[in-house]
Amino acid sequence: MTRSAKRVLFISMVLLLFGAVAAQAKTKITVLLYDTRQQAENEDAVARFNRDHPDVEAELLWVPSGQGLTKLRTMVAGGVPPDIYVSDGSNSMFATLGLVEGILIDLTPYVEANAAHFKDWFPGILEMGQLLGKQWGIPMQNLNTYATFYNIDHFNEVGLPMPTNSWTWSDFRNIALKLTRDINGDGRIDRFAYYEDWYTWRSWLENAGGTVFDPTGRKIVFDSEASRAGLQFLYQLRWIDHVLPQPGEISGRARDRFVDGTISMVHRQGLYWQSIEAVNLTAGAVLDPIGPDPARKTMGAIQYFAITSGSKHPDLAFELIKYLTDETSAKMATETGALPVHARIARDYFGRGVGVANFRDVMIDTTAYNLFNPVHFYPGGTEIDRLVADTTVNGKLSISAAMDTYIPLAQKALDEFWEEAAALMK
Repeated sequence: MTRSAKRVLFISMVLLLFGAVAAQAKTKITVLLYDTRQQAENEDAVARFNRDHPDVEAELLWVPSGQGLTKLRTMVAGGVPPDIYVSDGSNSMFATLGLVEGILIDLTPYVEANAAHFKDWFPGILEMGQLLGKQWGIPMQNLNTYATFYNIDHFNEVGLPMPTNSWTWSDFRNIALKLTRDINGDGRIDRFAYYEDWYTWRSWLENAGGTVFDPTGRKIVFDSEASRAGLQFLYQLRWIDHVLPQPGEISGRARDRFVDGTISMVHRQGLYWQSIEAVNLTAGAVLDPIGPDPARKTMGAIQYFAITSGSKHPDLAFELIKYLTDETSAKMATETGALPVHARIARDYFGRGVGVANFRDVMIDTTAYNLFNPVHFYPGGTEIDRLVADTTVNGKLSISAAMDTYIPLAQKALDEFWEEAAALMK
């Protein structure tokens, strides 16, 4: 090998080594998430972030649904926590991971310093990521607000006009009585008007004026006249009017029984239009009926971006969150039918081409009312779920008996949580 060739080889090796070192020197930002419905816009946001930050490498870490919290704790215990964690707020995420365990950081300073980023967001959306005066999470693009979907053919079959956004609980009950039918004449109901599952009971409760926890998160306030009214209405629909199925009458989830025609109305989030159109169902959307509380409320199963306390680069992590929630990401979200956090983008692009009647206007209208996340942000919620099941679903206990049984247990779980929190936060 000539001297010149050796020199070229040496320079090449130095450049390769330099390139490898430079690549290794990149700052890494990781995002732990599980919901692939917004995968396209999340991947696009990460690509744009990496392009604009050549010294940084952001990466999405996908885990199966339901395994996010376990993976987070494993990574934290192993000393390699993700910089950003995505959750829907369940498992007492903000209270446990933020207030007590210190795994999440308060994002209030970042939100205040980046106020311009949130100026076009729907009112009240950012507040959904707050707990006890602190901003623990930044809502993702898919707002997952809920509305009532109805089968147009079923309404036409019994001569009913389509419901409007001004309908009330009384209207809902009268409509449900007509939609519930024994079609084949065998003495058994073949088609029910409605079927509620998951946390959809929370919508009835909140629109009656009830709620589970007080504003401090330290007291169970479920035992109120408003809560009782909400439970009583659901009890009447199932056990007196029999317009909701009783245990054993139908199986599976409400979302599946609506698209197969077993039920006529269902309470679902916006992306449900995809399931409806997949079976060519003729359906419409309407706001949930107005309850006893005039302050109408909308359920939103919102997911959040949160930054872990173990992140070595929280400033960069928040900068990445801005990409994940910017207008470009919002516009991409609308292409999948998701309702974005940006009001203008939603008005310009959301829901166009969706065949569900009134879908676009109704889903945008859901953001105009007081939003609440149906999942429980504090311990004690499990006992409340049992209370609801034993009264409105199973009919095992009267409402008063269930309140007497489960409210003390829920309060005990909540008290124990705060006692443990006080010890850990010392």
